Amino acid sequence: MNTGHTDENSHGHVHAGEDGSVAGHLKFAIALLTITMVAEFLGGWLTGSLALMADAGHVFMDLFALGVSLVAATVAKFPATATRTYGWHRAEILAALLNGVFLFALSIVLFYKAWMRIQSPQEVLAAPMLVVAVLGLVVNVVIALRLHRHSGEDINLRSAYLHVLGDTGSSVGVIAAGIVIFLTGWTRADALISIGIALLIFVGSGTLIFKAGHVLLEGVPVRLSVSAVAGAILKVEGVKSVHDLHIWSVCSHIVSLSCHIHIDPESPAYHDRVVKSVADLVRQKFGIVHSTIQVDYESCGDELITQDMEHPRRED
Repeated sequence: MNTGHTDENSHGHVHAGEDGSVAGHLKFAIALLTITMVAEFLGGWLTGSLALMADAGHVFMDLFALGVSLVAATVAKFPATATRTYGWHRAEILAALLNGVFLFALSIVLFYKAWMRIQSPQEVLAAPMLVVAVLGLVVNVVIALRLHRHSGEDINLRSAYLHVLGDTGSSVGVIAAGIVIFLTGWTRADALISIGIALLIFVGSGTLIFKAGHVLLEGVPVRLSVSAVAGAILKVEGVKSVHDLHIWSVCSHIVSLSCHIHIDPESPAYHDRVVKSVADLVRQKFGIVHSTIQVDYESCGDELITQDMEHPRRED
């Protein structure tokens, strides 16, 4: 005998934008970073500094990450429909994937440009380059100080703070290159710093593509282990076995689970109590906010924790 039960838990997770203060801090950071990005891009173009333009690309990478936190919060509020039963939560992941591909291409272009600069050095106006780089550093420090004071309030602010720290480090590198060029005239320093920043973008874009791809392939969130979740479920009173367990992310904030649990046939009240205990466990211990749990009163035979899903065979 089989009986199905679905338990949907709306666990409170804070998106940037749902809390006024969090949204305010993020908007402040986005506004100043946008100014920095434009200034560094124009400054790099006018001074001939590839390092400044590369740093503008690095700022864009972090600017996108902060923007996604705000945009995803808005998109996530769109209601689910009969054709989009998960709503628009996955829009965040698609945007991250596209951004990762763009940044990956940007890093390759920067590597190529830097290599060409090493082969054929070009004039760089060190003084104006230094002015723009110092202004960029000052802006990053101002943002970092503000976010640091509130980084314990929300995971998005903590992430934003770490992104800005990375920008601060690359700004220091650009300043170092500018000082070297100003004092010695060795313009290859600009190209070498550009390679370092391009490497940061390359690694960041690769990580972004991997994470987005993992979510789109319904992979188990990296912070979770199927065996650990199954082991915890088995400790719930009344559960004899757990099988056909699936764990996946809808977006960066929502994790779902579905599984079968085998319990002894008793009263419906006992049935409901066991299912609620399992749903509460996975929500509170593992942060799995949506769970679908099917109860089996009889053993299914080969009860593998994870099972392959076969394509249906077409009958001619």
